[in-house]
Amino acid sequence: MGVVHRRGYHWVQQTFMPAVHKLEASSRSADVRLAAKAWSLLGHLHDINGTPRAALRAHRNAQRLAPRDARSWHAIGCLLDNMGAWQRARHALLRAAKLAPDDELLAGDIERVEWAIFNPCPALYEERNVMWHASEALARRHHNKALKLLQRRRTVRARQIRARVHAVRGDAAAAVREWQAIGNLSGKVQLQHADWYYTLRSDAADDPALWRLMLWKLRTKIDGGSHHYSPSLGELDLGEVKRFQLYARLQLARCEGDIDALLAMAAKYPQWREPGETALRLDAGP
Repeated sequence: MGVVHRRGYHWVQQTFMPAVHKLEASSRSADVRLAAKAWSLLGHLHDINGTPRAALRAHRNAQRLAPRDARSWHAIGCLLDNMGAWQRARHALLRAAKLAPDDELLAGDIERVEWAIFNPCPALYEERNVMWHASEALARRHHNKALKLLQRRRTVRARQIRARVHAVRGDAAAAVREWQAIGNLSGKVQLQHADWYYTLRSDAADDPALWRLMLWKLRTKIDGGSHHYSPSLGELDLGEVKRFQLYARLQLARCEGDIDALLAMAAKYPQWREPGETALRLDAGP
């Protein structure tokens, strides 16, 4: 899944989804099974982006194509559990248990949901959570609805979601302005999976202003969260702030076409393949 997520929203929409639909329409059973796995992958991607309703739609497509695959029922049950729909979650998990009776993890999830039915606790996703609804609107490409939900909100989280919407719409300048506003707010910032998926892998990521901002203003404010680096950068023995600094420098050099800076990074960190590969692409030209 990491490879798909690192490619970002536009690649998923323009390349991944047409391939899924082509497989789904195939007369070959092997292609249909592969389409089911792809829908399941998309469901997990939406899940980590904090959009369980979008994830449910994807997993139900997977279940439609492969109705005897317990994993789709299991995923649906866990999503419904997170949304506080415990009776429906129990039903889905029991369906999964019939298909995979020896799955101990599944048995544990059923036990937890059955306990929650009689001992309700706050759900991970609550109906009154505006940020959740805005994120779901973005996942469904209802961009105007997402912006309307967020229009009076000036928190870091609201601005992050607005930046994602602008990036998806192709308004890189507006996405950068939201991150500039985030940089001016006090307190720490957590990068989320969805920031990478919608913004940091979009056309906005070709604007050097975004990476100057990340490098000089936001780098020291970022406190944990999710980071989607190339495997070779992730394997370097570095602290998270330093790793993010290097990533931002790489992206800034890429945007500015600074081959010398890329080669300098490649020489200093030979195990990190991305700077050298990026320099070669830039040197080769269009």
